[in-house]
Amino acid sequence: MKKYTLTKKERLKKNKEFKKVFDNQYVGYGKYMVLLYKENDLKYPRLGVIASKKVSKKAVERNRAKRLLREVFRLNKFLMKKGDYILIAKKNILSANYKEIEEDFINILKGKKLFEGKS
Repeated sequence: MKKYTLTKKERLKKNKEFKKVFDNQYVGYGKYMVLLYKENDLKYPRLGVIASKKVSKKAVERNRAKRLLREVFRLNKFLMKKGDYILIAKKNILSANYKEIEEDFINILKGKKLFEGKS
């Protein structure tokens, strides 16, 4: 049975880890997010999430945006290529529901050929 949790080892936490992805990355743009990707030598994908004050001045709303992005990643991580991912929230993410955000995420992955699931 697959574990759908997002463990500590599956997160990008250190500034150094974020910089590696920012320095040499593939970029995918969607309606609700920007995706940055860099291959890694690990057997699992890792995630970093960014929601700046451009998304909202309110921390509660920025945290909601980050929770939505983490959830989309968590439920689709078994269908993705292994690597380091950074998801950057856009302003309009707060007006979208989960399904729209998930479709946007999958479309970005398919466009960059990072999706290994069924079409």
